[in-house]
Amino acid sequence: TGIALGLSLAGSWLEGLPDLDDPTAFSVAQTTKIYSADGGLLANLYLENRQVVPLDQISPNLLHAVVAVEDERFYQHNGVDIPGVVRAAVTNLTTGRTEGASTLTMQYIRNTVLADDPERFQTSYRRKAREAVLALELEKQYSKDALLAMYINTVYYGEGAYGAEAA
Repeated sequence: TGIALGLSLAGSWLEGLPDLDDPTAFSVAQTTKIYSADGGLLANLYLENRQVVPLDQISPNLLHAVVAVEDERFYQHNGVDIPGVVRAAVTNLTTGRTEGASTLTMQYIRNTVLADDPERFQTSYRRKAREAVLALELEKQYSKDALLAMYINTVYYGEGAYGAEAA
C-alpha cells in the first residue's frame, strides 16, 4: 500500500511536465542593441541584461570556478548527483536546516522550462522531482559542455547581469 501511494504521489508530481523538444522551451531574454545609421551603439534595451555567447568565448577560469562552486561532480553524474541528494537529505533531517542538492542541469531547468512554475522559489520535493526528471532527460540530449554553456548564459550573476557576458 505504501509503495502504491508513493508511486501515485510521484506520478502526480510529474504531471504536465514541459516538452523539452519544444524549440522555445529554453528561450531566454537577451539584450536588444540599437545602432545609429553609422554603426554607433545608441542603446541597450532589456528585461534581463544578457548576451548569449559560445563556450569558447567564456574564460576557462570562470567555467572551472562555476563547476567547483555550484556542482563539483558535474562531469561525473547524469543530471542528478546522488551523493549530493543523500548529503542534503541527511543534513535536512538531522539539523532541520534546508540544504539543496541541485546540479547545474537542475538549476538550468528551474531557470528556463520551469521558470513559470509557482514553486520555483520554494523548496519542495515535488519541484525537486520535476527538476530531476527533466535534468535526466536533458543530459541524454546534450553534452556536458553544451549544458555548461547553456547554464553559464542563463544564470543571474547579480547587479542586473544575466549570463557570463553581461557579468
